[in-house]
Amino acid sequence: MKKFFTVATMFALVAGFTACSSSDDGSSTPPAAPKEEFVNRATSNSGLTLAATHHFLEVSEEAEPTEIKFAVYNNGQDVTSDASVYVLEGNNSKKLVDAKFTPKATGVYQFWASYGLENTKADALLNITAVSDVPTILADENPASSNFFHSALIIKATGVNCPNCPRATDGIHMFFDQSNYADNAVQMALHTYDNGHYLSSKAAITLTSQAGLGASYPAIKINFDQIIPTTASSEIAAKLDKAIGAICSNAAETAIAASTSYNAETGTISVAAKIKCDEPNKYKVSAVLLQDNVYFYQQGADKAEHNMHDAIVRAVAPTTGVGFALNNGKETTTGKVYDFCCEFNTSDLYSKGTGEHTLDVLRDARVIVYVQTADKVVENVVSCGLNQKVGFAYNN
Repeated sequence: MKKFFTVATMFALVAGFTACSSSDDGSSTPPAAPKEEFVNRATSNSGLTLAATHHFLEVSEEAEPTEIKFAVYNNGQDVTSDASVYVLEGNNSKKLVDAKFTPKATGVYQFWASYGLENTKADALLNITAVSDVPTILADENPASSNFFHSALIIKATGVNCPNCPRATDGIHMFFDQSNYADNAVQMALHTYDNGHYLSSKAAITLTSQAGLGASYPAIKINFDQIIPTTASSEIAAKLDKAIGAICSNAAETAIAASTSYNAETGTISVAAKIKCDEPNKYKVSAVLLQDNVYFYQQGADKAEHNMHDAIVRAVAPTTGVGFALNNGKETTTGKVYDFCCEFNTSDLYSKGTGEHTLDVLRDARVIVYVQTADKVVENVVSCGLNQKVGFAYNN
């Protein structure tokens, strides 16, 4: 069984809208669909679509400037020549010349279009992310296979001032130490018992809400879906073993390849991923920046390891926590590979500490990438250390 590296700003885009129009003879004819080069699309409730040639692009001194082209469609009909496209700049909007834009800095850019009395600003902003680097992805060693290795995400709601949380930590550690399915699991820890504490974060609060946790602590959930009662540590380990064994006994419907690059000068961590789909679904993908090796006194600790904290959630992309919609929110195509890219800042990491506990970014930071189905359940997850690559994984 293949083993992953243990670890750990995007947005959901609305699907394209099509409608029918009548020809001169009264027959119903399908409208012209957005051209294939305009891969990034967002559609308002009125049927006005803004489309762009990019989801992601690189902006750096080494990379050639990239021009983004836009098109506007009204219920499927190309109206670009009569429409206007704008980029948001703070609270203001700037009209683009010839429906083109060249980013000069990294970040998430938001665009909207107007045509007649309609516009996409209120309900269908188009997001494009510019990153300082797009790490290369390992080649697919088995492109014809759909026998994807399956991993589950263990989500722990915890906090350093939670006196009962060590038993949940012990139960998860027992699972990873003893279970035959340890290689099929990745953990992330949401420090939200004590919001405002150093180890908490906006991302942790967001994901705690997405997971439906936070009513009591400690709490454990698998794949944003299945609650694991936090009773005795041995019982937690046994329940995790049983649940993850059942989930991962079948091949996954998606495979994830991921790569990261750390730029010490800019303090950025670039993440690229490819998602290979076997079953059609309205998948969304997210990336989470995790941190290990943090020393902080834990209430209820009865051994030294309880004061060492791993898999701490520091940031999530997209920041909403709802995931980036693959294929513009439409069902994916079997066998097709979809791209995802984002960037984190090392300033999100907890940097306090002394001696051996001083932050070492390459040692302590890592990223997980997970795919969720339309009902928000995690379908598969991988983890990747910094300046490392994880290829598509298959069952033997």
